[in-house]
Parts: sequence; C-alpha cells; structure tokens
Amino acid sequence: MRDFKVKYNNGAIYNCMPEWSWNFASMKDCDLWLVLSGNGMLRVNGIDCRLSAGSVVVLVPGNRVHGAHDPKKPLKVAAIHFDFIGNPPLKDYLYSNLESTGFIGELMQQAIIASGNREQEDADFWLSAALRKILPSESHDIPGNYAEGIDKLCIRIINCPEQSYTVNSMAREMCLCKDHFSRVFKGYKGVTPRDFVIGARIKRACALLLNSNMTASEIAGQLGYSSVNFFCRQFKAETGQTQAQYRKRL
Repeated sequence: MRDFKVKYNNGAIYNCMPEWSWNFASMKDCDLWLVLSGNGMLRVNGIDCRLSAGSVVVLVPGNRVHGAHDPKKPLKVAAIHFDFIGNPPLKDYLYSNLESTGFIGELMQQAIIASGNREQEDADFWLSAALRKILPSESHDIPGNYAEGIDKLCIRIINCPEQSYTVNSMAREMCLCKDHFSRVFKGYKGVTPRDFVIGARIKRACALLLNSNMTASEIAGQLGYSSVNFFCRQFKAETGQTQAQYRKRL
C-alpha cells in the first residue's frame, strides 16, 4: 500500500436508537464504520452490505448510502469522519468483516479520545493506524469494469459465504475464461478466488464461534459444508486452531 495521510474530523461510539436510519445522496467526506454489536444493512451505491459485529465499512466522498437496522438488535458502532490528504488510497467504498472488533476498535477509540482532548496529531495517528489494518495491502490497477464486477462478487461472497462458488461459475459470471479470471482476481485482491471464498467462510465461522453456542457441525452446515470433518480441517489450516481452542479465547 502506498503511503497516505489522513485528517480526523469527528467521531464517536454510537448506540443507534430503534428508529434509526441513515441516508446520504452523496457523502461529503470519508467515514470509517466498525460495527460493535447489532444487525443491520448499509446499501452503498445500490449494493447491500449486511452489518453485524465485526463489519467494517469505509465510505468515500460521492458514495450514495442508505442505512437501517433491526430495532430488536440495534446497531452499536464506532464511526469516524475523516479526509484523506492528497491522493487517496481508496477510490470507492470498502466493505469487510473482521473476526474480532478488539484491535481495530481500540485504535478507533484512541483516535476518538485524542480528538476529545484536542490532540489532532494523535487523533490522525491512531486513525491512520486503524486504516492501515483495514485497507488492502497492495493497490493494483485493473480495468474498471473488472474491478466493479470483482468487488460486487466479493461483497456477495462475504454476505453469503454459504453459497456454492466455483472458479468456473465465478469466471462465467465475469464473462472470462477460468485462467484469465483467476489471474485478474489474484492481481486485484492478492489472493486466489478459492482462497477468498475459504477466507470468507472461516471469518464467518469465527464470528459464529465467538457470538453463538452453535456446534461445529451446525456451523459447517450453515456455511454450506457437506462434511464437518473437512470444515474442521480447513478451519485449523486457516487459523492454526481447532474450533474449541478458538472459542476459548472468549
């Protein structure tokens, strides 16, 4: 990732009221969102991004945004408005899901505290540290139509990791041959399509382990695995831990 600088504008931890909704025809500055708890949805430029604990969204100027949540499970979010100084490293919004909110949440909290103490440089520093953990590690230039298609595909995979995604089916969706699609995808995202799908499933599994009482078999079934043993092997290969070991982190 190329170097970048930011200017912290304002931010806080928000407990959204049951009647909360959010609408922007065009964002005026950048906005970093980290969902701490609750369930909701952001529609960004017409694409739905499902929100739950660990969801991260970085919005940029010009994004069209509509937000809503489940009044019975209202959102609690850390949110910071900011500006990139100079050439921004992000041309459009970013949406992802973290295994845990702890580290990024702490960095954002430090930025919010520093701003409250009128320590602008410290607020900028902590915000920059959080963004460096969130933004892609590399920036690759690929044709815009490929980038848009891959971004939409990745958002769907993150939202619905339980669906079946083969390299052939994803390539057909992009109207590309399998080999060319794989090269373009890896060049843009830094991982193969298969590894991206596995990563999305394991991240969802981690969230379910930490936030529910579901068994490994139930999680495997919910994520579309036909074999719980295969799921367990894949989980350990990705995290270095068994599900039981991971759950003990609570």
